[in-house]
Amino acid sequence: MEYMENKIWKIVNLIRGYGGNHEDVIDSLYRTLKLIDLGYDGSEPADTLYDEMLRKIKGFRVYRGNSRIFYEVFNLMKQLTHEGYFMVIDKVNEGMARTISDFAVPSELSQIMFNEITSDVKTVYIPDCEKFGYSLYEYVKENPEIQFFTSSYSIDMVELMKLLYKDTSVVFINHEYYKENFVFNKFDRIISVPAFGAAGLEGEGTFISKDSALIAAQNLLYHLTPKGKLTIVLPAKVTFGGGDSVQFREYINQNYKINSIYSLPNRVFHPYTNINTYLFNLSIGETEDIIIRKYTLDKGLILKDDNEKLMFIDEFNELNDWFIDVAFVEAFDELLDYSKSDIKKAKLNEVSSVFRGRAVSKKVEDGNVAVINISDITENGINYEQLDTIREEKRKIERYILEDGDVLITSRGTNVKVAVFKEQDKICIASSNINVVRTNPRIILGSYLKIFLESDIGTKLLQSIQRGSTIVNINYQDINMLEVPTPSLEEQNEIVTKYNSALENYISIITEAEKEWNKIKDDINNNLF
Repeated sequence: MEYMENKIWKIVNLIRGYGGNHEDVIDSLYRTLKLIDLGYDGSEPADTLYDEMLRKIKGFRVYRGNSRIFYEVFNLMKQLTHEGYFMVIDKVNEGMARTISDFAVPSELSQIMFNEITSDVKTVYIPDCEKFGYSLYEYVKENPEIQFFTSSYSIDMVELMKLLYKDTSVVFINHEYYKENFVFNKFDRIISVPAFGAAGLEGEGTFISKDSALIAAQNLLYHLTPKGKLTIVLPAKVTFGGGDSVQFREYINQNYKINSIYSLPNRVFHPYTNINTYLFNLSIGETEDIIIRKYTLDKGLILKDDNEKLMFIDEFNELNDWFIDVAFVEAFDELLDYSKSDIKKAKLNEVSSVFRGRAVSKKVEDGNVAVINISDITENGINYEQLDTIREEKRKIERYILEDGDVLITSRGTNVKVAVFKEQDKICIASSNINVVRTNPRIILGSYLKIFLESDIGTKLLQSIQRGSTIVNINYQDINMLEVPTPSLEEQNEIVTKYNSALENYISIITEAEKEWNKIKDDINNNLF
């Protein structure tokens, strides 16, 4: 396997060395595989093989390579299996990924999605077939009784995929599934991992959202047969976001059946993106009960089914939007009671801005910018005495500079730490392992928010958005979904004052107790012998 991977990387690097854009690379791969398909075996001289390629294969653009490189790539490709061809495409896309389509779906996730294709299914549509690589090709070969339809984002990729699927009955159709009436067929199953937040994909039609993933979901639902099902991966914001995400949730709740929602790990599409995602199964009908499931990543990036529950529609409706992760927290009933309570609440993204700290450059002594790391956050606040420093131009860190009252929440580690930043003489920023919440002080005080997040319910809310079990992983985007109390500023100030007074008294008592304890230990040690 290692030997084949070395060949694959050599091919990829040679083709990338041609220069040009992603389409040029795909065109080069097409020319190479097409010549292999025509029966050439590489026994011809390099110039002859190169001339034959130019003469017999009409590519989609000017070929950028030369005869020597083409000959080397050709002979390396000849040694690969069909699976190897797909692996080359995956590696090419990994290095030149575009927002629209060019990232691979892990084989484990592909299989979970393919499991939704039951024995009664006759027609299946899978857009962007290149994302599923060899897993899809293998599945198509194993199920010849099913009519598969697929598409790809460009003419170049379509021709390359047609070449790889030539021994199957797969039908390639118009790929523009972000536009209404892109095809008039209806399908028993549609399996999709659409573009996440891609620019330039505004749908042509009456769509609820301008977000590419939500456009895809809404449009693909139009193309289900009466007993059809859409299996689709969507970004996490659809479960909690405001604006068009709210409208999308309402649209689905009113018009379609939610069969299941699976929470996926945020590194499932690494290295292409670490965005948090959910796998939905939607169909025509009315929601009665929903299977919810939480996946984590095991060693070797293997998807592991950690937990599964069946929720009835009344339970599901009591959740905060579609935020199913809370159902896997041990204190689910308590969180549900809190969510249903009459306490005035708001989502954090409505009363604050949340951002991730900055990845810092090499630390220097006496730099002009101080960096707060996880280790600097203690039980009693932030230890400002020995902060690491870096040297950086202010304009480059402007958006990361901490302000008085900012709430810091650690995003990694074995436990979650929360602290409130107090303005210092030196410019301070948080490291990339810390999330920063900048509250609107006219609605919620940073000090009050910290007290709430450290409370019993606040702690459990933070646990509900953790993406890890042993090692905590909290994405700053997930923090936006948390609902926090928003009592009057007068009430908040009373709570903060009482808390700070008690904390000051606690620290004073502990300090004195430690002094006394150390004195006693010294006396004992001095009289041991």
